[in-house]
Formats: sequence, C-alpha cells, structure tokens
Amino acid sequence: MSWIISTPGSEIPRARSFQCVTEISAEKLALFGGYYSNSEEDKDKTFLNDLWIYNNASLKWSKVETTGEIPSPRAQATLTR
Repeated sequence: MSWIISTPGSEIPRARSFQCVTEISAEKLALFGGYYSNSEEDKDKTFLNDLWIYNNASLKWSKVETTGEIPSPRAQATLTR
C-alpha cells in the first residue's frame, strides 16, 4: 500500500465534521451530511445534507443531484448501502 497525492477535480465537498461515509462498490464511496463551523469554538455549526460520490478509480468527487424527499441536514448519522 502506498499514499499518492491526487488532484480531485473542479468540485469537491467542503471540509466537514461528523459526516457519514460508506463503501457502495469496490471503487466508490458515498459521503452524506455532517457539519462545518466558522468559529474555532465550534459554536456556529451549519449542518449539511449534501450527497457526494468518490470514485477510487478516477480519484474524483461528484455531487449527486437528488430528487424526492431529501433527508434533513444532520451529523453523526449512519449511512448504509
């Protein structure tokens, strides 16, 4: 196993804490939600409900445009396939 530095492309998820991540295939991970804060004290939390897919083969992120009833913004949830 070795580490590489990749160029993630033009669009990447914003930095966040307490997001949900799960493997959806051998090459893909799904990331959902979490929160970010603009203060060092972590007082001003903004919760997220965006969904992203990371492709290990291409080393690229893509934002998933969802339809229907979208889950409310949240952190520390569980994501399964």
